[in-house]
Amino acid sequence: MLSLAINSSGQRVTLEDLANASGKSVDFVIKKLQEDSFREIFLDAMKGSISVAMPEVVSAFISKACEGSFPHGKLLMEIVGLYSEESSVNVNATIKAQAVPSMTEEEKDQFLRATLEQHDNELRLLKGSGEK
Repeated sequence: MLSLAINSSGQRVTLEDLANASGKSVDFVIKKLQEDSFREIFLDAMKGSISVAMPEVVSAFISKACEGSFPHGKLLMEIVGLYSEESSVNVNATIKAQAVPSMTEEEKDQFLRATLEQHDNELRLLKGSGEK
């Protein structure tokens, strides 16, 4: 699996690809990728394979920029620090607040009793099941 990741050159690698490369099942691959230590090594291998392809990518960007592609030229100038796009955002928002209908003392009392009764029933159920 690591060999496939290292040699992927940033191409998409599926679970099926990893299973075939390792001679294991997709379930095995999933379990292996859930292991923190293996996942970290695997991701480092994928990053390394992408890094190997970077000179070719940069060369392609330079060619496109030289052909007059503005997005490619802009990105290259940003990378080398010759260009920086600054933007500012002005937000004009209106917040509408509405008063919440207030409860009478009797409604508050009924609400509080119902809430406490619900939690009391939940505590009884937990104590009955042996949980604390």
